[in-house]
Amino acid sequence: MYAIVTGASSGIGKAIALMLAKEGYSIATLSRDTGRLEKLRSELHQVGTHRDHLLLKGNLLNIEDLNIFYQTLHVQKGTPDIIINNAGVYTEGLPSTLDENLIQEQFAINFMAAFRITQPWIAQMKARKSGTIVSIGSVVSKQPRTTAAAYSLSKQMLDNWMHLLADELRESDIRVCRIHPGSVNTNSWNDEPDEIRAAILDPNELAGAVKLAISLPADTWLEELVIRPLKKDI
Repeated sequence: MYAIVTGASSGIGKAIALMLAKEGYSIATLSRDTGRLEKLRSELHQVGTHRDHLLLKGNLLNIEDLNIFYQTLHVQKGTPDIIINNAGVYTEGLPSTLDENLIQEQFAINFMAAFRITQPWIAQMKARKSGTIVSIGSVVSKQPRTTAAAYSLSKQMLDNWMHLLADELRESDIRVCRIHPGSVNTNSWNDEPDEIRAAILDPNELAGAVKLAISLPADTWLEELVIRPLKKDI
């Protein structure tokens, strides 16, 4: 069994990758940071029994890198059992001051990267009649954030695409799950006080949500999950 996890070299993605390794999956990912990839490799070896993780250097925004990633996986590992579309970037900006370049940047990483990672595998998953595709979205898909307009739009596009996929692929026994977290304690919160960071979600809680989605019986589908701190989001 193997899983593709984007953004696996840090934060939420790393927590999910380590959880999956503990559950017996080998991990495939790509990152621009070789140092982070090697650190991830070491941590994966510590928690799981697999030694055939495929961690490639590459950029999710580079189509050539994505093609190499796909072809390498296709030859060495075949069709993935799980795809986790986690990679994303958060930026702020009001609707009235949106810049077209910012919109394109947000759509490229928050939507198009997930689309390009997933789309080549869909026909193979349908032919096999199994697989799970998970997106780590955001609560802004439900409640757009005025101060993060481009981010909200890009996450809504991801959510809508996953929703459409879910309706189509359930007929092929493929589960498509959308997870919408509130604020998560990742590197983007490094400059915030400890009391604020302690009050928001931990990446391992997102990994737990993914574990729930994949551990349900094969004929059970966790379609959508909103997970957020009990106290009001920051």
